[in-house]
Amino acid sequence: MLREIRDYISEHGQVDMWTLKNRFSTDPDALRPMLDVLIRNGEIEKSHFQCGSCSLGSCAGCGSQLLSEIYQRAGKGACVPLRD
Repeated sequence: MLREIRDYISEHGQVDMWTLKNRFSTDPDALRPMLDVLIRNGEIEKSHFQCGSCSLGSCAGCGSQLLSEIYQRAGKGACVPLRD
């Protein structure tokens, strides 16, 4: 599964946790250790994006936490917002 996750991120360039959770039908808490292995191996990078509400300290619990957890190919450069 680790290889499938790596290939999926590589193919799409940048993927949020929400997408990974749905694509692999796996709880985010189970995915994170696998993603950490890929990060330690230098294959992917993790970055964050905050929606406008959360960055102002008024998070409405919209589920954006999973959307703001971004994984991308290593060396791809700065994260660009996927959604707000």
